[in-house]
Amino acid sequence: MDKDKLVENVNKLGMPMMIPDKPVNAEETLAAVVTSQDARLWEMYPALLASTWQKYQVKWSDIAGRLSKSEDIAALKGLLAMSQAIYHAYHVDFDGLSKSLKTYYDINKEIQTDLRNVLAHNHEIPVAGLSLSTERVRGSFEDYLSYKNLEQEKQHAKLKEMSVEYALSQIFSPKQKELFKKRLNREKMTKTEREYFYRVVKKKAQALANPELHRLALKLMDI
Repeated sequence: MDKDKLVENVNKLGMPMMIPDKPVNAEETLAAVVTSQDARLWEMYPALLASTWQKYQVKWSDIAGRLSKSEDIAALKGLLAMSQAIYHAYHVDFDGLSKSLKTYYDINKEIQTDLRNVLAHNHEIPVAGLSLSTERVRGSFEDYLSYKNLEQEKQHAKLKEMSVEYALSQIFSPKQKELFKKRLNREKMTKTEREYFYRVVKKKAQALANPELHRLALKLMDI
């Protein structure tokens, strides 16, 4: 896999700066990152791993099976150990990722302690002959967490919007709902629309805003 293709696949798997337009082989890409010996890509590995796991539930043996050299196998284990240390440092897990990693590669306590000390003191992280920047490893991982949180907020907002839309549809006709939103957004209405709004829509809205009615509706839901 050439470097341009590798970076493109990494974008698709991890740092979501573009939407995938073609299927991507997750295990092949993760293995190619290992063999690239590219410190910039290795520093992204914890974030890339987390993102990929949540999308594809990769098999570690399939990644290792694509590595023929002993130094690449060692590099993979080093990157997985670094990723485990990062997840521990940030107290995060991703749908069982840490547990799955531990099942495949349970790093010994001495290595765990060394990695945590390195991260805590912002020392460079040695992985298979390369020295990785703790600052950049943390930075790429924090960028991923920020993006993930933003996506979750957008999803929650979308679900909330859909819930409100459904509730409005149970009370207002399509035209009434349109006028309801127009009034909320302070959009200009025709004379006929204003008259209909005050005659029908506002009265329904006032009933909905009645706190006693709201209390009774909640009580009814428990019966």
